[in-house]
Amino acid sequence: MNQETANYIMQRMPKYLDNSQMIKLKDTLDESLRQSEDGILEKSSPELLDIFLATKRLEGRSEKTLFLYRFNIEKIWF
Repeated sequence: MNQETANYIMQRMPKYLDNSQMIKLKDTLDESLRQSEDGILEKSSPELLDIFLATKRLEGRSEKTLFLYRFNIEKIWF
């Protein structure tokens, strides 16, 4: 993630978050940017897959769809 992405996220969220939540989001994004610049956020392939599936779960995908995502990605990736 870069500063441009963080700014985009901050611009999109005010209609969903109150002021204190926006402040926490900004702090979290800033911390994430610092960590990614330092190389701390390097993840292994299984960790990235878990993050991807968690995101899809939050988007409302069914467990069957998530299973198919995992199955196909693992077949290609690992």
